[in-house]
Amino acid sequence: MTLLVLYQLLYPFVALAALIRVASAGRWGAFREGTADAAERLGRPRWTGKGRPVWLHAAS
Repeated sequence: MTLLVLYQLLYPFVALAALIRVASAGRWGAFREGTADAAERLGRPRWTGKGRPVWLHAAS
C-alpha cells in the first residue's frame, strides 16, 4: 500500500477528529474554567485538562 493511498484512507478520520477537538474545546474549556473555582471551594483538585489533577501532573 503506497503512502498516498494510506493518506487518502486516514485523512477523513484525522480531519474529523481535529474538527471535533476544535469545536468542543471552546465550550468544554469554558466549562472547566467556570467550575474550577467552585471545585476549589469544595476542596477538590484543579484539573490540568489531561485527566489528572494539577498536583499529580506536577509530580510526573
